[in-house]
Amino acid sequence: GSMRIMGPSDSSDPFSNTNIRQKQQTTTGAASQQPIVIGSTLIYADRYKKAIHEFAYSFESNGYIAKELSILSDHLFRETVVEATFQEGEDDIAWYVTNDGALVALTYEAAQQIAGMTPVIVEGGDADTDDEAVVESIAAIPSSGGSVLYALVKRTIDGGTTRYVEYLAPFYETGDDLTV
Repeated sequence: GSMRIMGPSDSSDPFSNTNIRQKQQTTTGAASQQPIVIGSTLIYADRYKKAIHEFAYSFESNGYIAKELSILSDHLFRETVVEATFQEGEDDIAWYVTNDGALVALTYEAAQQIAGMTPVIVEGGDADTDDEAVVESIAAIPSSGGSVLYALVKRTIDGGTTRYVEYLAPFYETGDDLTV
């Protein structure tokens, strides 16, 4: 039901089960999903899994605050968040999967005060029945040039259900060859 911080009650002694203090910081609770840590900031789904929050220290309030990052994108989370991962690289992107198989990207750069969300359409499926591809799971795997997003994608093709492990192609850089 809230975000709390923990630390030693007496800073001259080591943190232990007899030297502990916890303090409520916000009234915005978190879902029981693994949050994403970006630098010193925690990005998490709220307890209803319908909004994305940033939990970070604020010098203005001399404490931690939970700012909602999805406030202008609430339409992207009409369905609940089921999974999240963080793709670290030149552009830091937090990825979310909702329970209907939709994929949402959060471009996040705290130092520049950038937090923008966008739906990502995963093409493919049965053209005869208008079945869409469904993202079932995601993971960001470290690579030499930054993390690579992998996804388990379910498609209905010719009436049969198939699953594929797919990865996101590298982002276009100025000067890249556009021919495949």
